[in-house]
Amino acid sequence: MRGGVGGVGVQGVDLGDLRPLREVDPGEFFGEAVAVAGVLFGMAREPAAILLCGAAVTIANNWLIGIFHTYQAELYPTRIRARAVGFVFSWSRLSSIFVGFWVAALLKHSGVPAVFVLISSAMLVIVVMVGALGPRTNGVRLEELSQ
Repeated sequence: MRGGVGGVGVQGVDLGDLRPLREVDPGEFFGEAVAVAGVLFGMAREPAAILLCGAAVTIANNWLIGIFHTYQAELYPTRIRARAVGFVFSWSRLSSIFVGFWVAALLKHSGVPAVFVLISSAMLVIVVMVGALGPRTNGVRLEELSQ
């Protein structure tokens, strides 16, 4: 059972290839999917509901991560793309060191709902900022984005 549940997260990225995203902003879709699944997960009391909602959150998160990293790479000119993406990714890894400590402290002092609010708020800020400030890349050639 444990191996089956753990393997669900990997499927999120694979499923991303099945949905046509030309008409829909992927950040909005997956941001909404994470929010809905997260709220349902928080309200679930039965083991089956907890597993299904937790799997949905994991799949949507992995899908969002796969889309975000692809989108991020499109933002930089080709000549510096690898260096720029590596720089940004390194800062995200460095900041993730501290997130575990913040989550543990928040969990100890305020409980599970506060942790959910922290994580969902951070994800919401990312989705809104990318949606509001990021350029549209659907259907645009990389050469045009680099200008």
